[in-house]
Parts: sequence; C-alpha cells; structure tokens
Amino acid sequence: MELTVLNSLCFWRLWKPVSMGYKRRWWECVALPDDVDSCDETSFRMEIKELAFKSLDLLKKAIFDKECAPCILLRFKC
Repeated sequence: MELTVLNSLCFWRLWKPVSMGYKRRWWECVALPDDVDSCDETSFRMEIKELAFKSLDLLKKAIFDKECAPCILLRFKC
C-alpha cells in the first residue's frame, strides 16, 4: 500500500489516543509505580516514552504494510 494522505491521516488518528493523556503526553504525567524509586523517575519516564515510540514505529509499519493495512484500516474505519 502506498503512503497516501488518507493513510497518513489514519495513522495520526490511530496514534493520537495512544500518545496523549489529559493535556500532556501520558508518559510525562503517569504516576510513578511504588517499586520505582523517585531518584529513578527520569529514567523510568524515558523508558516508557521509548516503549511508546517503539509501538508507534510498529503501528506505522503495520499500517503501510500491504498485508496488514487492510485489516487495520477496516477495523478502525479509517
């Protein structure tokens, strides 16, 4: 499947709820788990941010993959 404006818009539509919390990126405001020391907060937030972007990369690859795209686009009615 070609990278088209429609696919690009669909991609951003799918990514938006994953990326944003209430007015901020969710990885910036998610509560620090009890098992993470407060001095490790910066590395914790970087790690979950990296996981979010890894998910984004996988989503992009799936949307623009010829075999996967029809399933994703139909499921989310893009």
